[in-house]
Amino acid sequence: MATALLAFYWILCATATHIPMPPGTDPFQLADKVVHFLMYGLLALIFGLRFRPSFVAALILASYAVADELTQPFFGRSAEWLDWLADCAGIAVGLWISRNSSVRSGLRIFGGPGRT
Repeated sequence: MATALLAFYWILCATATHIPMPPGTDPFQLADKVVHFLMYGLLALIFGLRFRPSFVAALILASYAVADELTQPFFGRSAEWLDWLADCAGIAVGLWISRNSSVRSGLRIFGGPGRT
């Protein structure tokens, strides 16, 4: 189930960040960095619950965030390094939460080694 959730959310994020937007129509102008932080934080949380949160997981997600930002201009969007920094901050927090959560240590809502 976690794999399907991760795949669904990752595809949703990739689609949302590549929908062309005419200049001045960004609905999140003031909250853009918060949206990046939350979107990548949730992606990292799901990733960390599915796989072991680690430095390698952070590198995988941060590399994806770079690719995401660099491909946005091909779809009429802008690439900003501050967006990538917000992505990385969200990744760090999401992986930290997944590593220290009660879900990982006991509840196991996604199944796996702790499932009963």
